[in-house]
Amino acid sequence: MILATPPVYFDTVPAGGEYWRSGNGGYLTSFPVRVNASFDGWAAAMPHNGIVVTVSFLGAPPGRRRLALELPARPTGFLEGTKDTVEYRMTGRAAGRLTLVRVDIRNAYPSAALRALAQRILWGLRIGWE
Repeated sequence: MILATPPVYFDTVPAGGEYWRSGNGGYLTSFPVRVNASFDGWAAAMPHNGIVVTVSFLGAPPGRRRLALELPARPTGFLEGTKDTVEYRMTGRAAGRLTLVRVDIRNAYPSAALRALAQRILWGLRIGWE
């Protein structure tokens, strides 16, 4: 059985930022992303102190707890292939799906203000059907 991808919305988009839906979720960037023939993805365009929130739907969530949109106290690690972009991960059930939310901040030691902005973005995340 193929599950439909729920819509993803963000109430809070930082000035100059963008968000869009993907085939399996959605993205929000705190900076403009220029898509062209040589586009290497948002990670290549991410400026210092830039924030990216990625929402991915992974499948059916039997027995999973509801997705909590609270930025963890410590990063999970670093964005793959980087040493200067911390990544926070949250998983749980949303819209009847197992959902992974990743918050990447291009700063090895993000300030309290950057973490607070990332938290405001998370609080404004809306996943359809709930």
